[in-house]
Amino acid sequence: MYSEADKLINQKQFVKALPLATGACHAGVAAACTDLASMYENGQGVNEDNQKANVLYRQACDGGSARGCTLLGDQNEHPGPMHTDAAQALVLYRRGCEGGYAPGCTKVAGLYEGFIAGAPPADFVQVAAFALRGCSGGDAEGCLIAAFVYKWGGHGLTQDKVRAVGLFQKSCDAHNFGACGELGSMYENGDGVARDSTRAVGFLSEACDHNVGLGCRGLGDIYENGRGVARDYGRAAAYYRKDCDSGQGGSFHGCMALAALYGAGKGVPQDKAQAAAIYRKLCSAGGDAHEACDALRTMTK
Repeated sequence: MYSEADKLINQKQFVKALPLATGACHAGVAAACTDLASMYENGQGVNEDNQKANVLYRQACDGGSARGCTLLGDQNEHPGPMHTDAAQALVLYRRGCEGGYAPGCTKVAGLYEGFIAGAPPADFVQVAAFALRGCSGGDAEGCLIAAFVYKWGGHGLTQDKVRAVGLFQKSCDAHNFGACGELGSMYENGDGVARDSTRAVGFLSEACDHNVGLGCRGLGDIYENGRGVARDYGRAAAYYRKDCDSGQGGSFHGCMALAALYGAGKGVPQDKAQAAAIYRKLCSAGGDAHEACDALRTMTK
């Protein structure tokens, strides 16, 4: 019964899978309870019901589903209809990890980064240990988290940018395109690896092609400054625009660079009104936008 339900779920035939998954869960198949909980949580083939999903995840976890424990931990960690409880999430993620579910290990690592209220204080040694367990289990996000903490160092962990490069590479190879962007940036700047503009362009292009702003922004910088390629302001402007339009974290820098090109008429027709409009939008967003506000005041004097 469950094998047929699992097949239908993989085919996204949720309505057909629902009675089979329900029957298998009632028969004590923990994996079926996990899948059924996910269907209720995401409204797949059934009306969304987070309370019922929570009950089913708990049943799955208690029945030995490591994935069920991890997804139950997600419900405890993230704000929503269920009460947020990072300490309980950590317990559940550990159960998932110890049960052999690699993303559970990665989730444990994430809580030790110190960014979640109620989670343990930042401890990068623990982050690295659990993220590497996730990575070795095939979770590209685990490789990415481990790469970041080795790149940064601190909180008890010795910085190791060479190791970070290898982990970014492993995550990129598993199609985590954010990791490809980070890898390209490290090759562009000779950070932990010998500077190699050709490889930088390759990795940044892979990231940008998959709408990762860092990749587009890095390519814009390379073409604007002619680092390892012929200087091309037109291509730089196109890449900065893609980053700016993405609205992703960090796109502020792509927008600033695009505005500067409009102001100078490099790669695009000079259009100070357009440059001012970009600066104004960035300035009005608040936060750490003083650079845009300063540029707007200078332009409108």
